[in-house]
Amino acid sequence: MPETEFSYIICYDICDDKRRNQVAKCLEGYGDRIQYSVFEARLDEKLYQKMLKDIAQIIETDLDSVHVFRLCANCMLERVAIGLAIGLTPPGTERYWIV
Repeated sequence: MPETEFSYIICYDICDDKRRNQVAKCLEGYGDRIQYSVFEARLDEKLYQKMLKDIAQIIETDLDSVHVFRLCANCMLERVAIGLAIGLTPPGTERYWIV
């Protein structure tokens, strides 16, 4: 049975350019950038724990902050996009074509 996936919003405030770039590059491997310092990722528990570990190895905990919010399915359905965000496809609503 496949492991359950959840959607996460990850946002950060990193004061050092090098660490900020490392965190951004790390998160690009897990999800999509939706704002300059905000990512959205759909992860199972194993990937979620790996992401947290990877981030913790990069940041300076006494200088930087990273917030991770898990979104329930209802939250994802109720989200509102305004402006350029309107074109983003909410996770779980993608269409796949098999030919």
